[in-house]
Amino acid sequence: MTDASSARRRRTATPARVLAALLAGGLTAVGALYALRPPGLDPITIWPLAFWTLPAAVAAILLLPLLRWRLTALVVGYALLVTLVISEEPRFVLREVWSDWDAPVADARADGTLLRVVTMNCAGGRADAIRDALAQQPDILLLQESPGALFVSRTAPEGWQSAGWLDPAIMVHGRLDAGELPPHLAHFMYYGIAYPEALGGDTPVAVLSTRLKLPLLRFDLWRPKTWREAAELRELRATSMAQIATQVRAWGRRPIILGGDFNTPAGDSLLEPLRALGLTDAFAVAGQGWPNTITSDFPVARIDQIWVSEHFRPLAGRVVFTPNSDHRMLVMDLALR
Repeated sequence: MTDASSARRRRTATPARVLAALLAGGLTAVGALYALRPPGLDPITIWPLAFWTLPAAVAAILLLPLLRWRLTALVVGYALLVTLVISEEPRFVLREVWSDWDAPVADARADGTLLRVVTMNCAGGRADAIRDALAQQPDILLLQESPGALFVSRTAPEGWQSAGWLDPAIMVHGRLDAGELPPHLAHFMYYGIAYPEALGGDTPVAVLSTRLKLPLLRFDLWRPKTWREAAELRELRATSMAQIATQVRAWGRRPIILGGDFNTPAGDSLLEPLRALGLTDAFAVAGQGWPNTITSDFPVARIDQIWVSEHFRPLAGRVVFTPNSDHRMLVMDLALR
């Protein structure tokens, strides 16, 4: 190495270390935000973690002439580590490799406690999405962006009952007791008491389908307007969650299944009222394979979820592609305790 090149390397060493430290610090901060999920940071945490860690890794690669190989490898490796440790996707993919849920599902079916629940966003009322969901042979089907109560009732096979409005709806293989809800509630949730045939037709299960308001999806984080609008939308969604929680409390100790399109990433603090009421994210317990549901062609977020009370034991969950929606459907097998 010549004296000139050695001098040039020494001059760039300090700026390179500072830049690498800044990139690593940014990755640490973002990782902490996603691990803790504090409220009020929707414009950042509404996106998948990789939306932030990947650009940091790409920036390190583009800055290779300055950072040199060692610092570049450290930043890229750290970005990958943060993504793998904080993100839930690797856990579910690995679970598919080492777990076998067939036996518990078969046992629950044999003793008459098995209940299959599907939640399906119909992408603005596409009837074929309902047919795709019914092909999974559910006992309870939760719909969002449904084609409307009349069409849903006509689509329901023999032996099924349904209820709903212009967005959330419920279909049950068995009996369903559900009165009319006022429009201010029915536009984001619909609920009733189901008596699924799979459980003998005489076991009451409280069922609720929901679709919360879409959050703000923008990257211009330097604008105060972005944060104000995001806060306003989060407040609307928090109000809806509070109304859902009120209904869950009204059901008392009854078995409860609550699901749908939360338009909220799994783990967000907005879902805390459900956890506080003792409900469990069923896929987090027994899901396997790639967990994300939106978008159907490029699933990057798990916003479609099913939550259950302690009366149910989650057995197996999977996400299923459909060409008839921009969401993938979530299929959960549960056992009544």
